[in-house]
Amino acid sequence: MAVGTIRDRKINLLSARFVETVSKPGRYADGGGLYLHVSDGGRARWVLLYMVNAKRREMGLGSARDIPLAEARKRRDANRSKLVDGVDPLEERASVLAANEAVRLAEASQITFGQAVDDYITAEEGGWRNAKHRQQWRNTLATYCKALHGLRCHLITLADVEAVLRPIWLEKPETARRVRMRIEAVLGSAHVKCRTLPEWRGWTNPAVLKGNLDHLLPKKAKTEKSHASMPYLDVPAFTSALREREAQSARALEILILTACRTSEVTDMRWVEIDLEKATWVIPAKRMKNGLPHRVPLVGRAVAILRDLKKSAGKSEFVFATGRGHLSTAAMHMLLQKRMNRPDVTVHGFRSSFRTWSAERTSVPRAVAERALAHVVEGDVERAYQRSDYFEQRRALMALWEAFLTEAQGEKVLPFARVAS
Repeated sequence: MAVGTIRDRKINLLSARFVETVSKPGRYADGGGLYLHVSDGGRARWVLLYMVNAKRREMGLGSARDIPLAEARKRRDANRSKLVDGVDPLEERASVLAANEAVRLAEASQITFGQAVDDYITAEEGGWRNAKHRQQWRNTLATYCKALHGLRCHLITLADVEAVLRPIWLEKPETARRVRMRIEAVLGSAHVKCRTLPEWRGWTNPAVLKGNLDHLLPKKAKTEKSHASMPYLDVPAFTSALREREAQSARALEILILTACRTSEVTDMRWVEIDLEKATWVIPAKRMKNGLPHRVPLVGRAVAILRDLKKSAGKSEFVFATGRGHLSTAAMHMLLQKRMNRPDVTVHGFRSSFRTWSAERTSVPRAVAERALAHVVEGDVERAYQRSDYFEQRRALMALWEAFLTEAQGEKVLPFARVAS
């Protein structure tokens, strides 16, 4: 049993006013072993000094900003009583913390995959881009991992994960890829929380692909898959027909073709991102696939469309506003494939049409064309030295693209004026 003492005889030496106003660094005694410690940075905290078996101990009682003087004295007196009973307050606190941790670990060892999914999403969703991404996580794990939800995490085997993935591995390859990665992340997070427990020792993540699941799951055929695109020679006639339509989706699709932007970048376009005087559209990083802001030069027809839309714009922040927010990505697909009878191509494919046109019909450098599509240049070294976004060169390129769309020039290669960045 610990033998503890506090030598101070005088108590209650400080005042509440002093505690609130003191800023000079130092340690100020209130008596009975209670001290107000003020650091060099001006932060004040309560400490209790006492002796146990001839050794001095120091126990923190909390920040003076959160703990008033009266409460600090109550804590001092409570701990003094423990010393009288032969209990070391610091050892007691450590024992309580250890017991709480033991309970937590015991509960963690029983955690099921379903509980681990909820814990993981709660911990990580703050860093995800939008509500749609959060819902996709919940939906994929709820739909495809039903067999895992009731199993304790450390008991899930390679065979369990394989059984979940095999039915969709070839049929829905992109979904299967995401499901596997999410299972791996959830199980990995659960392991980190209780890796010191005996039942988790030697555990390996059964959802890891390389050197693990890749030996069990069927191999995917090595085929080149891309978004079906319209031959660029057909785009001018299509654009001409598109202009005849008055639907909001038609204007959105025309903007997409003129700017070579992605579908969601156009449907989510906001007025605050657009400077019509400078004919520039700046898409913020959070809306870009590569996580980087993207400046888009707006050519004449695009500016004209936006000016016209601005005249009738209401209070919505979205350029293509609807009663429920903004135009859906499906609206342009429906227009293209159903109403304009082009089921053979996709909206995203117009980016490929633009890229092929720029390669075959202009002398534009590859880097400029890639930046027009907001593609990240491959290679860390190349990226490090390539700081320019080629904005003026891209403006010239998009002007050539607009001219091609509106004038349908012949087979000649269009000259490209090189502009200093």
